[in-house]
Amino acid sequence: MCQTNAEQGKPMSIDLSALDPMVVEQLVKYLYTLNYSDGSQAPTEIQIRENKPLNLNYKMFLAGSLYNMPNLMDLAYTKFGDAVQYCWNKENLEDLIEMLYDESWCEAESDLRRLLTPLCIGHYQELRARPAFTTVLRSYPDFAVDLLDYQYTPEHMEEGH
Repeated sequence: MCQTNAEQGKPMSIDLSALDPMVVEQLVKYLYTLNYSDGSQAPTEIQIRENKPLNLNYKMFLAGSLYNMPNLMDLAYTKFGDAVQYCWNKENLEDLIEMLYDESWCEAESDLRRLLTPLCIGHYQELRARPAFTTVLRSYPDFAVDLLDYQYTPEHMEEGH
């Protein structure tokens, strides 16, 4: 999902049929405005759960990678990083972790993984109390290793994390 077959100077058709309709809508909005709405500014927790900013920003990041749109990837990365801070406990974080650590991941997703790791360490006790989080920890060893690597890097050990 992370590469395109576009050749320089040749017309290209883009098949959007495999994308989530919300992603297509926001992708078109981005093409016209160089921005998109992830719904993270929703006034209520219910609206955030419905809009799923983390999930949408993840998918927009992948769309940017798929269609070779580095500016979209940068915007989605920034929005994902912002959304992680205030949506981590309002969305199903475990589903997002599964998507990020699925075997079909691409190298570009490691940037998003690095945004998620400190959040999970910072809220580890709260997350660990959730059965779904424990299941994800056991199901995705790379995720568990990323948490340990982050926790035990010298700069984080000195901070007393």
